[in-house]
Amino acid sequence: MTTKIKLIGLHKSFGDKEILSDINLSIATGELVTIIGPSGSGKSTLIRCLNLLEVPSSGQLAFNNELVDFQVNSKGRLTHRSEASLPKFRTKIGMVFQHFNLFANRTVLQNLTDAPKRILKQPAKIAYQDAQHFLELVGLLDFQNQYPSQLSGGQQQRVAIARALMMHPEVLLFDEPTSALDPEMVNEVLTVMLRLKAAGITMVVVTHEMAFTQQASDRVVFIEHGRIQFLGSPTQLANQADDSRVKEFINKLDHRIVLHALEQKGSNHEMAQ
Repeated sequence: MTTKIKLIGLHKSFGDKEILSDINLSIATGELVTIIGPSGSGKSTLIRCLNLLEVPSSGQLAFNNELVDFQVNSKGRLTHRSEASLPKFRTKIGMVFQHFNLFANRTVLQNLTDAPKRILKQPAKIAYQDAQHFLELVGLLDFQNQYPSQLSGGQQQRVAIARALMMHPEVLLFDEPTSALDPEMVNEVLTVMLRLKAAGITMVVVTHEMAFTQQASDRVVFIEHGRIQFLGSPTQLANQADDSRVKEFINKLDHRIVLHALEQKGSNHEMAQ
């Protein structure tokens, strides 16, 4: 598989406090990588560095084997040249946030079609057709004229996923997409994410859902104190015997099997086309 994203010696500090230290990570095209770790370990900062919502303090970020420019000036702000290159880069990496970030005063359909028309200069007809397709994919086609306040948390997060897909990204980032949901709504969001995996979409997911991590991940990153402590397959993670801290963390998490869609992975592939 080809490398989609690569981090080389990445560091991130806020003032004198170092949040990430010497992060080296490659993510292959079509891979689903989950990032786990205790609160405050640097997980969210790491995923936000992947699309430069947080600008690394040092190190390199490559996308499709090309280095991404995030040079800063003497004041620690991105240079004009770097700023100019970011919008094009960010359209290739979609982001799904913990708290949905939908526009409350716009319908579901308007939430989906605004950015493609404004940023991609997409004709309204094409944006509408794409919205119909992605709303059907997440099971919310009948809700397109409703407002976010009329939807459950799980439905709002599925709308957020559809909105991210509207930009036709090459990578989807998820920052704890189920942590703000009631337990009964978690499965509906994870099921949609499994459909995306079956379609071969490259995904990086910060999560505490160990059932999803163990069953859906190609690789798992365990991060603590801003450093990668483990990187490997779910099987290797489950059998990790030489790091008691990793095992201690995993044993504290909820291992309930909340996913039923894995048995239907083959049929899900057609739904994501």
